[in-house]
Amino acid sequence: PFFDLYINSVFNLKLNGNLYLYCDDMSIVNFGNDTKEMKANIEQDLMLIHKWLSNHFLSPNAKKTQYVLFQGRKRFESFTERALNISFNGTAIERSENIKLLGLIIDEQLTFKCNVDEIKKKEKKRITPFIYALRRARKFISEKTARDLYYAHVQSHLGYMSTVWSCLSVGQMKSLEILQRKALRIVLRKSWFAGKEILYSIRLLPVSVMCKTNCSLQVFKFASNLIKNNVEIQLGSDIHNHSTRNRGNFTIRMCRTSQGAQNFYIRAFADFNNLPQQIKAFHSLSIIKNRLREHYLELYFDAN
Repeated sequence: PFFDLYINSVFNLKLNGNLYLYCDDMSIVNFGNDTKEMKANIEQDLMLIHKWLSNHFLSPNAKKTQYVLFQGRKRFESFTERALNISFNGTAIERSENIKLLGLIIDEQLTFKCNVDEIKKKEKKRITPFIYALRRARKFISEKTARDLYYAHVQSHLGYMSTVWSCLSVGQMKSLEILQRKALRIVLRKSWFAGKEILYSIRLLPVSVMCKTNCSLQVFKFASNLIKNNVEIQLGSDIHNHSTRNRGNFTIRMCRTSQGAQNFYIRAFADFNNLPQQIKAFHSLSIIKNRLREHYLELYFDAN
């Protein structure tokens, strides 16, 4: 906490981009279409940060600093790998196809395919050995203990920051659920041919249902001010007084591309608008959480 207080004044810098800070990890997000202007803005921000770090007796690690051009290789096809030639404290910054932020891997096309690949790597290094060990020990432990181990060693990887990467393609989502079902068959002591209806329940949700539930739950928390946020929420009733069926829904900005529609603030709020009115009428966090689980699980089984 004292370190956080020590570096908190960095937010007073007049930067061109948006600064995000977590302990000693610092990220800057800049926007722009003109490459020369973007390069100038980024280097100006880096120069200000470098001066601030020097004044606070801190030294940046330029070798660990990277930048990502989101959608860059679609929009700027003529660029080389080090397109902007950004330098920080005299050291050239390497361009990367993806970047790891708080354990989440974000690629330049925002598909989160690299994040799924990382989970699959954990399958080989951590999850698969755990499944083997659990299978050997399962007959000696209770189902409750087996579930607790599942939540700690499998679900923790599958659900980490799921509200961000829940825009995965259907194929990628199914690949994660295949991994999930391997563990659940052992936890519940079911045969390897046990189907989805046997393995999944209100407490053991498929990955896709878990993502939907978490996103809608996050929207409910935003709307109820249960968590600190700077999200601007607007209802249809805030715009007009017409008695329409969408009057109580959240207003969602228009998006011209399918990729833009995967934005959490568009996708999650749209899903929440489509919920049955009897679910949206609840004001208790625990009640709406259970209702969301039941609703999305029912839709999942109907679709499959």
